[in-house]
Amino acid sequence: MRALILGVVLATLAHSAVAGEAVQLEGRKLAGQTATGTCGGASIKVSGIEGEWISPGGTVEVKGRTGLLHVGSESYMFMEDRNVVACVASKAGPKIVLLAFCDARQCPPSNYYIIDPINVRIETTTEYGECPLSCAEKALGARLPDLLRDGMSSSE
Repeated sequence: MRALILGVVLATLAHSAVAGEAVQLEGRKLAGQTATGTCGGASIKVSGIEGEWISPGGTVEVKGRTGLLHVGSESYMFMEDRNVVACVASKAGPKIVLLAFCDARQCPPSNYYIIDPINVRIETTTEYGECPLSCAEKALGARLPDLLRDGMSSSE
């Protein structure tokens, strides 16, 4: 029963992520351009929030049980022109979804990163670093809420 309630809460939080809030986390607190919250036991700090998006110079810091990850400082994973972070339910428990939109450059129009909040591990690392919607949903083992679906690619 607790897992079902958590799943409903997380799905509700994630549902509005692209609809006007750049960061959707459990217990989210916003102070200026910085938000803090949790997802699956990990603490998360997001900086560089500008309105509905996280800016290209923004960062996401995830502190989990086994480590620390700084998104925006890792050479293989970077913030794009517009970014959103959400905590969503998956078959394996809550996961962090980073959805990055690229506007008119030599990069995919959108890219997903699924992060395990406990082990602080990126679960969608691919050969070329691209993970479209179908890749993200495969990693989650579940369909993303409609407002986190990029509209650029379809799941299979």
